[in-house]
Amino acid sequence: MIKFFRKIRQKLLTENKFSKYLLYAIGEIILVVIGILIALQINNANEKQKDKEQLTKVYESIIEELNTDISKADNILPTFEWKTKMMKRIMENQVSDEEWQQNDSVILSFVSLPDFDISKERYVLLQQKSDLDEETRKLNNQIADFYHQFTVDLKARNENFDESFYSDVSYWRENTTWFGKYIVENNSTEVLKYAKGNTSFTNRIAWKRIVVSRLANKIKEYRNEATELKTRIETHIKK
Repeated sequence: MIKFFRKIRQKLLTENKFSKYLLYAIGEIILVVIGILIALQINNANEKQKDKEQLTKVYESIIEELNTDISKADNILPTFEWKTKMMKRIMENQVSDEEWQQNDSVILSFVSLPDFDISKERYVLLQQKSDLDEETRKLNNQIADFYHQFTVDLKARNENFDESFYSDVSYWRENTTWFGKYIVENNSTEVLKYAKGNTSFTNRIAWKRIVVSRLANKIKEYRNEATELKTRIETHIKK
């Protein structure tokens, strides 16, 4: 093809047809520019398709993490429900002496809590990706808002529990005899004596129940909104 164009140029120059040669040269330049533009367009299309495939992989990995969190929430929420019910029974003096002495879980209902942290490793990858179009921009903003909201809210709820827990432990360690015996000997007898009719103890359990209930409700909210977000991402991938 290059030899063909070269022969045409030489012929026009030989025949001294400068005006025709000039038109030919301009036409050749236009063809070259068009070829470059087509090549760039094809390259841009390939790059966009590559970016789309990479973004889809990130979306799929976020769905996997959301599924993990949803399963984790489903597994621990029954424990939260049991704890709040047991603390209510303690507050209302409905736990029998036998339960206090024989069942260690009575005490565990207000001195321990399952951990729940959001998985965000794949979301961090999404933050490193550029929006491909208006639709992905909206979805990425929704994902960002979701993680920001629950990162802040769950952190606050967990900190409330930690503050309540360490406050109670510090108070009981310094002001009671049962705490040391329970820690060292796993002896619940003194706990029972202390808890019966003790307003200070009941008030602390009541506040702990509120804190645990708030955290449980936030985990439920996270689970529900994670399910909805997962559906939106899956719908976007299928388009």
